[in-house]
Amino acid sequence: MIHLPFDSMSPEHSPTIETPNIHEHVDTFAEIFPGLDTAFILSSAGTMLLIHTFMMLTESYFQSAGTSKGRFIVLIRLLFSKSPGGESISAIRPFYPISNAALSGILDTLEKDDMIERLPNPSDGRKVNVRITETGRRFIMGFLPRHLENVKIMSGLVTNEELSVLSDILQKLIHGVAMFLNKKNENTDPGCKDSEAQI
Repeated sequence: MIHLPFDSMSPEHSPTIETPNIHEHVDTFAEIFPGLDTAFILSSAGTMLLIHTFMMLTESYFQSAGTSKGRFIVLIRLLFSKSPGGESISAIRPFYPISNAALSGILDTLEKDDMIERLPNPSDGRKVNVRITETGRRFIMGFLPRHLENVKIMSGLVTNEELSVLSDILQKLIHGVAMFLNKKNENTDPGCKDSEAQI
């Protein structure tokens, strides 16, 4: 069991994570599926569970700080923008690849909190650009130094070399999944090219 006692975290957000030992089910799994590579399947399932647990914990961390992972990533991307007219949705999406609806929801809440503003896209009137406001800039400038210190603390058990190896492994996994999905869907409709107009 992993318990992270964030001081500023409300009880409903305080994560107590029980990580099951998937490998204890190897024999049972092998009996049910004798023809499959049981060790590989359980190893893959264990990895997916660990990644999911990590993502849950990071989201709880951002919530404890009064924000969310999505809001943080969008604000950071806009903070680095050098365009006075803001950034297009397509320029933001690679930094946080989620659905149009989910991204639109994040932008809605940021706009409601006066942290961003939507502007007409100068090259396509059906689309919008997004620009950070002074309120958003003040928030992220105050939050980022504390966030970096927190990340250093939370990563204290991991060396820089281990983080580098982990990054390489995750890149390979992402590339492998993307290749599989692209090959599977190569003959399907990629979707509406003007999807940004709905955001």
